[in-house]
Amino acid sequence: MLSVFAAMFVLEALRTPRFDAASGASGSANFGTSILMVGVSAVAGCNLLFLDPYAAYDRLANQYYAALRTADEKILSPQQRGTLDAIRDDLRSSSCFYTLTSEGAWYYLLQRKSCSRFYQVTNARPLSAQREIVAALEATPPAVILFSSDGWSATFVDGVSTFNASSEVMRYVLLHYVPHKLVAGNWFWQRSDEALRFSDRIEGAIIGAPSEGTRASDLQLTGTYGNERMPSPPEALFVTDGNENTPIWAGRPAQDEYVQDRWSAVIPTAVLAAETHRFRVWAFLGQGVPLLHLGGDIEVRIR
Repeated sequence: MLSVFAAMFVLEALRTPRFDAASGASGSANFGTSILMVGVSAVAGCNLLFLDPYAAYDRLANQYYAALRTADEKILSPQQRGTLDAIRDDLRSSSCFYTLTSEGAWYYLLQRKSCSRFYQVTNARPLSAQREIVAALEATPPAVILFSSDGWSATFVDGVSTFNASSEVMRYVLLHYVPHKLVAGNWFWQRSDEALRFSDRIEGAIIGAPSEGTRASDLQLTGTYGNERMPSPPEALFVTDGNENTPIWAGRPAQDEYVQDRWSAVIPTAVLAAETHRFRVWAFLGQGVPLLHLGGDIEVRIR
């Protein structure tokens, strides 16, 4: 095959005139093109020598198609398998599941459909879409949701906090779900029909809190627990807005901060009204236990 291609283009090159007397144009360009085509043909012909239909079929049949039949257990890490084992029983009574981390693989792994057609919460940023998710979670409430994880999309997507981008959804979850279990960095919350209760007792102190801010960036709060009355870290930290204690943020306390009798929390500001707000930080000690007020009230003017 290679010799045929080469012979054809060599003959074409040899019979190409070097000079066209009628037009006065040189034929060297055609000759050069023919030589180039001979070289390309030679390379292509050499590659034909390496074609192996049997090897191609073997790769498709034994590598690609076989991979489609690989069991999940052979792909998942021990931590991922442990997470599935730890949470399956909690979902036995639920026909659907929902994750706030936008990690769609969970629906396949748990063999549960998404409770909302917006299976990735980051795709539902318009207010109408967020309210559709809330309505779906209310109509068919899953017993357990994935609140956050150590994955790339745990609480931020494109640099925007989920508490800002999906504030309606997050506030609904903060009112109707409570921390349940932490497995391999995956923080699951469970449905609770009992309203959050807030203690009148104040523990610890505020160390750092701004007096004003804007809706362009979140605000950081720091304080102390008063460890002598809290022998272990709380399960979660909450931030509420107003005298009605509307939850607007929740996070996992850092173990290294707890050892130093410190905590840190965040005020998501993107959807806050431009006015003075009264924020409070709370320690969640367990379901049914009143949240413990940390450090007192914090007044911040949002511009």
